[in-house]
Amino acid sequence: MANVTNFIYCSNIQRTLVGSGNLASVDAMGVLVKLAPDFLPGSFSFSVLFSVVDVDSTDPVTIQVVFKDDQGNKLGDSGIVELPALPESTNKSIPKKYNGYNMTMDFRNIVFEHEGEYVTEVYYNGDLIGEKPIYVVGKSD
Repeated sequence: MANVTNFIYCSNIQRTLVGSGNLASVDAMGVLVKLAPDFLPGSFSFSVLFSVVDVDSTDPVTIQVVFKDDQGNKLGDSGIVELPALPESTNKSIPKKYNGYNMTMDFRNIVFEHEGEYVTEVYYNGDLIGEKPIYVVGKSD
């Protein structure tokens, strides 16, 4: 059953390409344990990096990432993103529970009204497969 692993909140994501544009690495820059806009209310930008594993990547799938405040209001939403089927892995020795996707999403200028615990939800084919909370506090607090 699909699940979320390796979830990181960070300031930015850096993608390194090599040669003919193939992805060499995805790096989380400025790992965050809390989100701290300069003021509350105020806006703040951040990124998330995570993996969705225990999936059959040879089938087309949908992913959706939603960021909510502590009252359940949506502050950011990727919408439903369709991912095409990937070619079958050449390394068949990797168990299915470790097979999947590395995903990133940038949240830009999210408006935070108040301090509290916010959450990112990850949906796979319409099913909620993971929730990752993070605390928001203004720097001036």
